Amino acid sequence: MKLTALLGIALLLIPSLAAQKVPRRKTLVRVVDQEGKPVPGLRVQLCSSAIPGKRGEELVVGKTGPKGSLEVSLEEGRSYTAWGLLEKDPGEALAETEVLEDVVAGSPILLRMDRDHPVRFHLRVSMLQHWKAFGPLQVVAKSRTKNPFSFPLRLTSSGSCRLPVIPGKIPRIEFYDREGRPIAFWEMSARGRTKMERNLHFFSKNPKIRERLALKIVMGKPGLRELLVQDEKGKPLEGVQVFLWNNLRREWRFFGSLGSLGSYGSVGAPDWSEPPSVDRLSSLCFMGKTDAKGRISLVVPESRTHRKGGWDEGDAMSSFLPLPLVFKGGQATMTLFPAWADPPKSRFHPILKKGAPPLLRFCLKRGETLRGKLLWKGQALREGLEVSLRNSPGPGRGMEGDGELLPLVQNWLGKGGVFSFEGLREGDRFLLTGDAGPGRGRWAVFETWGGESPLQLSLAKLPLLRFHLRGPGGEPAGGTQVFLTKESEGETSPSQLLLLTGRSDQGGTWNLRLRPGSYRYFLFHPSKGWAVGRLKLPASGAHRIERSLSPFRLHSGVCLDSRGRPFNPFSFSVTFSWDKSSEDPFLRRVLAEVYPGSDQNLAQEKGRFAFRWIPLQGVAAHLHIRILVSLFTPGEWDFPLTNKEVRMKKFIYSPFDK
Repeated sequence: MKLTALLGIALLLIPSLAAQKVPRRKTLVRVVDQEGKPVPGLRVQLCSSAIPGKRGEELVVGKTGPKGSLEVSLEEGRSYTAWGLLEKDPGEALAETEVLEDVVAGSPILLRMDRDHPVRFHLRVSMLQHWKAFGPLQVVAKSRTKNPFSFPLRLTSSGSCRLPVIPGKIPRIEFYDREGRPIAFWEMSARGRTKMERNLHFFSKNPKIRERLALKIVMGKPGLRELLVQDEKGKPLEGVQVFLWNNLRREWRFFGSLGSLGSYGSVGAPDWSEPPSVDRLSSLCFMGKTDAKGRISLVVPESRTHRKGGWDEGDAMSSFLPLPLVFKGGQATMTLFPAWADPPKSRFHPILKKGAPPLLRFCLKRGETLRGKLLWKGQALREGLEVSLRNSPGPGRGMEGDGELLPLVQNWLGKGGVFSFEGLREGDRFLLTGDAGPGRGRWAVFETWGGESPLQLSLAKLPLLRFHLRGPGGEPAGGTQVFLTKESEGETSPSQLLLLTGRSDQGGTWNLRLRPGSYRYFLFHPSKGWAVGRLKLPASGAHRIERSLSPFRLHSGVCLDSRGRPFNPFSFSVTFSWDKSSEDPFLRRVLAEVYPGSDQNLAQEKGRFAFRWIPLQGVAAHLHIRILVSLFTPGEWDFPLTNKEVRMKKFIYSPFDK
């Protein structure tokens, strides 16, 4: 049975158009090991996600020859994710490559072997007996890559199976009923992924421990909910798309005696201490569309609903439905409910009737439609090119006015280079960006919505911003992250900031077409350095910026016991903490992107750790080092991050020290 797409990667807001023949290009793929030697007989897979209404998902598969290479045919205008697997027998993996994103037709592809042994997990899903009326459930594992690889799973009667080797190691598990309708998904938190990726590197070397790795997912009992979506006059809205952050409770553990070492997550209620940041609609679960009466029936695991402690009201939306929640379509404003709905301000009204499922009534305020057309030297851009919109809520919105950015919405050009996005309100600020076609690069527009007439852009007339980046030693800084925002009047909180990101090519070059104006940028390369600055883009021509990255201030150390032996990564933790972050909203937002979270363990093998500090004025932070040894009091140190480098500082722990 064909599965309903889980949230698509996008919303298509224009009619379906006839398929067109898209040119393809031959592309060379090479696979090498850690020493640079070719790897023959490896199966290479390249996946590109579907474009709704235009063309489906594409999966290109091939095997490397004696020289470790092969030639594949890729479609122009698509972005692929590449990955390879070396198998001895079907189902028995010997090695895998690292995942390579943003692969395009015509550009040579180089895949390097992963240093870790491929790991296969056992999956166990509990409480399936409560879902017999909706079963048999269909379960799919998806890689957490830009273009997800899908792996259908078959659960035994006890709800278990063994997962295949999956790119990126830790998958997303999706659940559908027998009709192919989505129910929920399971996705590990950032904290869990950080711990598991580090531990997998260690356990992949030990076959006995590797066989004990398992994922355990608790489904919970099914709960029936009915949603009624209306406009401000009480008229039902048909065709409204409903999205839920319907993530199941999560747990990771090892079987047998190692269970106490490897349990992550909670076996009780879900962890709501850190609400999910919904950056893309693809992070949520697409539950379906409302019918002619404005209604949609949903079945969700009841373990996902939760009531915030201290509330006496029984009408808190979080008691009835997983959050966040997004509506989209029919010129109704996209409404993003945050992690907790505020009953006095919400447009949510539950209707409880004995013997019937809760009826959840929502009122959506009508929005406006942004329409546009894209041209290149007077000619319309070809159909199917990607266009994306990121919206920052303006003052005219209701409960979205808490400053949270709305999720990124992707769209594609129709015939004649036209596009449309629905649900904007006056005062909303938005970032419109996309691809101008082969050889033309990308473009972006920062604007404030005021209900203007259709937006027509002649992209060839937009000024070209061109960065040429070099490292501290003068070498090209390929792979540098570029963060760009338009300077605006008045104060803007970091959560409301519209931020455009990109990455320089191998020669350290990054190009973008923009409207004239004043912009700020931040450059970050994980090993070479950083830079920050302002620029004023003229009305015509190209604006060239040559920057050399400033070096980091390296702070490194090693944790030893009283005999001088290094601790392993399971015996100590190194975490990053702010003492004083930047008061500049732009820098505050960027630093949150490039620095690790406070829950990420920076510990490395042989007791070592290293941190590259950006010496900005008015910013202070430290590393917190903690020795984790049972039966003794943990040792703890704070390692200040300063403008002066500190290399391989020794932290010696003795359990008998006071």
